[in-house]
Amino acid sequence: MVVTNLRIEEGLYRQNRLLAVEEGKSFNQYVNEVLEEKLVEKRFGKRKSGTKKRDFYDAMEELIGDPHPNEPMGLSAEDEVIYG
Repeated sequence: MVVTNLRIEEGLYRQNRLLAVEEGKSFNQYVNEVLEEKLVEKRFGKRKSGTKKRDFYDAMEELIGDPHPNEPMGLSAEDEVIYG
């Protein structure tokens, strides 16, 4: 964990502090979540306006390069014997 100081414009601070309170979070927790969301957005591609935000799991499948996303794996040899 790193402890740091931030200089934030007062109006921006107040608006985000209010959002944190509305979500029942500390400002620290809220800022960490916002930073993490921004990182994921940058890493998996920024949304273009009017486009659907990509699902985390879709982005992970794209990153891993799974050629058969969301397809059933089928029965194992043992299952074939048991279940026919």
